[in-house]
Amino acid sequence: MKTAFVLVFVCLLGLLWVRAEEGKSINEKLEGIVLPAKSSKDDVVLYYKALQKAVDIGSEKRQALLRKTEGGLVSFYNFPKGFMEKVDAIPTEFAGEILGLGKPKSPFQSMVIRSIIKRTDFTEGQREVILKYLPDNPDLIRIVLKQGWAKGADKAIIRTARERLPSDLGPLFVPLLASYESKEAKEVLTNLLTTGNPKSLIENLAALPNREIAGLDVAGAVEKAWRRLQEAYWLNELTQYAPVAAKYGHLDALVFIAKRLNAAANRLDSNDIKTRENCLTALKQLVPSGGSEEAALVKFVLSHRTTLVFDPALKEYRLPKKPE
Repeated sequence: MKTAFVLVFVCLLGLLWVRAEEGKSINEKLEGIVLPAKSSKDDVVLYYKALQKAVDIGSEKRQALLRKTEGGLVSFYNFPKGFMEKVDAIPTEFAGEILGLGKPKSPFQSMVIRSIIKRTDFTEGQREVILKYLPDNPDLIRIVLKQGWAKGADKAIIRTARERLPSDLGPLFVPLLASYESKEAKEVLTNLLTTGNPKSLIENLAALPNREIAGLDVAGAVEKAWRRLQEAYWLNELTQYAPVAAKYGHLDALVFIAKRLNAAANRLDSNDIKTRENCLTALKQLVPSGGSEEAALVKFVLSHRTTLVFDPALKEYRLPKKPE
């Protein structure tokens, strides 16, 4: 047993040594890659390719090591120290050139995009090249918004949003899509409101302008999202979206919330505190006639689960008026 432990320990030390030597080799290569003070387009292209080659060679070795160790002492995404400084050294005027060189969504190009989007020295002449590469690099929307380039860019923005966006970018695209009058824009916008995880659906819905949007059926989108989530997601995820569905008149969502709170109170369920607070807040707002205490409110909703009526004007659930 002791011998086996020693062998494992020695192997781990060996792998760590390989990692250190590999990192040292890459860092030495990076130190030797220098961009001339007054760079030309050709200088930048050569510099970019040299950086890519240095890191990619290390990535291949790390990938091989990952396969051998089956668990990962080394990560594919561990770029060497100083790498971002090298990327940041590329002048913004050559952003178009480096966007055209990289493989979209690759780890290397993702780091390049990270460097580009934090810059503030773009010129109006770069608008078209940024819009050109936007569909393959959705994060560039941050530049488009920062520079005020969204007007007249509906084709590029719609095309980008039609693809599967990273969830954190949806709220940036929603107001833009809402401002466009085309049927295609409304279709893409509806898709952002009906597909995805509950968190992104809620954030996208919250990003809508507070006004009537011609050609957009928000209530229909919420209903579609709620039905889809009921078929595909676990209880905790459903609980996140249920308050939204309840606010749009879905009684089953209101009852669902009450059941979850009831189960949690009886220690039959395990909601996180924030989710429980959101559910209780939603019930208090939507069922004011049920009281303010959690137990009484939950009991009221469950007792009248089939008779409560939604008032869309007041955004409240009430018992039906008794006939006179």
